[in-house]
Amino acid sequence: NIESASLVRRMQEGEIGVAFTSNGYVPEGLLSTPLFTERYVCVAAQPLADGTRALSLKELVAHDFLVVSPGVPSFDGSAGSWFEQQGLRRRVVASVPSFFMALEYLRQSDLVAFIPSRLLPCDGLFELPLDRHPPGFEVVAAYHASATSDPLLSWVLDHVRARFAPATESRL
Repeated sequence: NIESASLVRRMQEGEIGVAFTSNGYVPEGLLSTPLFTERYVCVAAQPLADGTRALSLKELVAHDFLVVSPGVPSFDGSAGSWFEQQGLRRRVVASVPSFFMALEYLRQSDLVAFIPSRLLPCDGLFELPLDRHPPGFEVVAAYHASATSDPLLSWVLDHVRARFAPATESRL
């Protein structure tokens, strides 16, 4: 878990070579390269419906939420404005700085949360079928300008892109 406030300094000093994050969390002073687009899924420690139909957002907001807010503590979360655009307001009762902390917290609570789809399947958590989902996000590699000609960085980025490229892209 890296604090974004110290990321630029730590990259300048060579302590960290690359950080994988979402496009909205790249600190000023770093370069970024898009890798893939991720989508959110809603999860909980228990199924909230019988599995024969998707939950409506109105049903979903009746539950308490956990949000992930890296860098700056916040109870808003990335889907907060999306819920407001739907004319709904959710109750956020907990905030954690990383998705891995969220997974642990969710397993031991009755909260719901949106997490990246690539974190599933995950023991102890159930994906909740919804009638609508918040927009996804772009995953990027962030690095210091001094690393642009580093062959190791190029190799890592090429392999990550190849691993996470959609099936149609990987056949090209």
